[in-house]
Amino acid sequence: MPSSARRFYGLLLLNWLVLATGCSQFSMSRRIPWRSDTSDSPRQASRILATWADAVSHNPTRPPQRGVGGRLMLLEGENNKPVKVQGDLVVYAFDEEGRSPSDAKPDRKYVFPAEMLEKHYSNSKIGHSYSVWLPWDEVGGPKKEISLIARLVPKEGAPV
Repeated sequence: MPSSARRFYGLLLLNWLVLATGCSQFSMSRRIPWRSDTSDSPRQASRILATWADAVSHNPTRPPQRGVGGRLMLLEGENNKPVKVQGDLVVYAFDEEGRSPSDAKPDRKYVFPAEMLEKHYSNSKIGHSYSVWLPWDEVGGPKKEISLIARLVPKEGAPV
């Protein structure tokens, strides 16, 4: 087949595809299963999705401090949709160096009462979330391996 005929049939096919698709609006928000609703009313969460990262806090009035920054999404139901919650957040921190497997007592406990947790709230394109900072020690100390457990105690309903 000559190249001019191939070009003609290629353009014909392209025109047919453009006309066959019609005029419909595409919305990415319908395709994202974890997309949150825009409702700001507190809901009941059933799971916590937490992402932690080691970080250093710099403050001009005191030495730099090592700690852990966290972003927590509280998920509702089977659809795992991030929701805004109302309750107390408790994070238990365990220093794993030399820890006995039978020792269940945390080395530190960070409590964010409901009123304070509200100040850590944000809503982004991926949904409702909470950002927290857990200070540990001054920069320069020995390397640490820390395990964290987050627990939400809602105003109503079962703890998560």
